[in-house]
Amino acid sequence: MGHWYCAETGEARYTYTNSKGEEKDTTKREARKLNLVPSVTGIIDVIAKPGLEVWKEQQLLKAVLDWPPPDDFDQTELTPEEWIKQIKLIASAIGREAAERGRQIHDALEQWFSDPPVNTQDPFITTAVDCIYSELGTSSAFSWVPEASFARDGYGGKIDLHSKSGQGIIIDFKTKITSDKKKMKATDSNIMQLAAYRHGLDLPNARCYNLFISTEEAGVLHLQEITEEELQRGWQMFKSLLKYWQLVNKFGE
Repeated sequence: MGHWYCAETGEARYTYTNSKGEEKDTTKREARKLNLVPSVTGIIDVIAKPGLEVWKEQQLLKAVLDWPPPDDFDQTELTPEEWIKQIKLIASAIGREAAERGRQIHDALEQWFSDPPVNTQDPFITTAVDCIYSELGTSSAFSWVPEASFARDGYGGKIDLHSKSGQGIIIDFKTKITSDKKKMKATDSNIMQLAAYRHGLDLPNARCYNLFISTEEAGVLHLQEITEEELQRGWQMFKSLLKYWQLVNKFGE
């Protein structure tokens, strides 16, 4: 499902209601009709991600090495096509589980910073909140806003957490399937995303951070501030991708 935002209001429009009253995922065709703009992540997805592709290949190889499959798969004699399908299902299971765990952590953090807040004893969440408060400022010092959406200059997005206090702070949560902090570093895609969010919120001097959160071990975190030089570079890269995306998809003509 693609993520789309209303060009006028910034409201998320991931789905639409068709003439039969059915709710459907928003397509490019409907986005054009409804004057919607694409998401930051949708634009950045036009570039290759070699690290992700290597990880996917590793999961496929592990699935082959772990054959035969667990009991919940059909272990009758398979054709080559059926075998390939089963291997892909096994390999993608880790990715689906990781995505679901990431969504759970994002949702829990959103609830924590909502008004009224929802408290939890989950150490994955409490340690993340403690990190933000200790490094950047408590809720009494900053007016933290979770999951704010926007649309500006042909694109939109939804920001995990930000504050307009002072010159502004923007935080994007990233869950990682690792307990090794050395592997928790911002990529060009992460930097472009924050640079685009900063422009989208009209906070040109906001400090931008990635908060990396391990899904394997509670309390393993890394809060990385992106330098101004990196943000300026990221913004130029993102603008180039946005133009490319618009030309390829015939948007904004």
